[in-house]
Amino acid sequence: MDKNPEMVLDEDLSQIQNKFSDSTPNIILFSHPFVKAEFLNRIIETSDRKIIYLDFDLLYSGYVTAKLVKQNPKVRIYRLNFENYHNSLAEIIDIISRERFLIIIDSLNGLNNLFEEKDFARFVNSSIMLLSTAASSVKSHVLVSAMGRRKNSEWVLVPGGRHILEPIHGTTFYVKEATGKLRTTEFE
Repeated sequence: MDKNPEMVLDEDLSQIQNKFSDSTPNIILFSHPFVKAEFLNRIIETSDRKIIYLDFDLLYSGYVTAKLVKQNPKVRIYRLNFENYHNSLAEIIDIISRERFLIIIDSLNGLNNLFEEKDFARFVNSSIMLLSTAASSVKSHVLVSAMGRRKNSEWVLVPGGRHILEPIHGTTFYVKEATGKLRTTEFE
């Protein structure tokens, strides 16, 4: 029997959004960058919350700038880099500790690229947990997107092969496109 059945995602993504409400952070791994962009845009369109979007790979904000994706008024985009990371993180934590948001970290691949040295892996994980702790105090949700795949029994980033730590309280989802529909598998 398959312990992790595949689920075809409904148009408004309500099935998977209900799973987000159970825990935070949630890691969402994708098979392809365009699947990631489509999924995250649909999450933004269907969410009833204000959104803080931490854009580390600059894909989403690039689409917004190029007017390929309409700027959603409930989304506040942060384009973080090495120079502004610490100040922006402090500002974001202050904001999300006072009001409910959906926080999207896009992507773990881009965040890791900011801090390429191995010693920073713990710092990256600590940053995500700090955001999650601040968010959980007001029942916000944190979604961490990444390009990844299963290698043996572990999740790794693609490209690069860095091991992805699975969240203690959250859930890991793998989203792919098959026969024109988004499909997900949940791993606890």
